[in-house]
Amino acid sequence: MVHLVNYDFQYDDAYALKKIVPTRDVRLRLASADWREAVLLTADSAPVRLPVRAQELVLPEVRIHAALALTKDEKAMAEILDLVVRQ
Repeated sequence: MVHLVNYDFQYDDAYALKKIVPTRDVRLRLASADWREAVLLTADSAPVRLPVRAQELVLPEVRIHAALALTKDEKAMAEILDLVVRQ
């Protein structure tokens, strides 16, 4: 599991959140070739499966925070997605 946090946001004088600047096309290089499946989990959208190619993947967008679940096979990924859907 990888947790990503984007600190590119702005507050007004009363510390109310004014603007979130999403970070796009976040590229990750994985240390191991064992990771074959990935899914991006965020609070404001459905899980997004991401292709892992040559130990690299690209996250399309991170707003405030996101989690990236990595697995070694399709069966483990299906179990993760099943848990997320039941939440």
